[in-house]
Amino acid sequence: MKLLMFSFSLLCIFCVIGCSQQTIKSQSNEATIIKKDQKTIPVQLDGRIIESISISEIGKVNSDEEEPYIVYSQEEFETISTFAEMVKRGERIKGVVDVLKSDCAVTFMFQDRSTSKYYMNLGEDEGSIMNQNDSSTVYIIPEDLILSLNQLVLSNNEQVAL
Repeated sequence: MKLLMFSFSLLCIFCVIGCSQQTIKSQSNEATIIKKDQKTIPVQLDGRIIESISISEIGKVNSDEEEPYIVYSQEEFETISTFAEMVKRGERIKGVVDVLKSDCAVTFMFQDRSTSKYYMNLGEDEGSIMNQNDSSTVYIIPEDLILSLNQLVLSNNEQVAL
């Protein structure tokens, strides 16, 4: 009887140890897969893969655009995602608007060599974008992206201007 109890206890201990090691292995494999997926899945906008994003200052009118002062490449996944979310989640302002001048131009370059340009106005607490091909429609930038965009656009612009 003692031998049977000892064998049963030993079997339970091995089962517990084996299960906990399997959990650790599967958790580490899941983390690895997630990390690999984040690196390998490119960011898309309108069904096209974003290759890079450039930011340019605007002069007196939107057509007066300077050379890009910063370019973000596809490897900068988080940054590219933030700009893509700005466009995807922008909330359309009802009615027709007339925007004379924007703060900067955000140009998306895609893998197929096509581009999309958005004119952006960005303040501390709010922002808006307008597609270059639709100058009568403005979209409000989601509030949760404003701080990130300010850090990516304005601080870099100030550093370049110094």
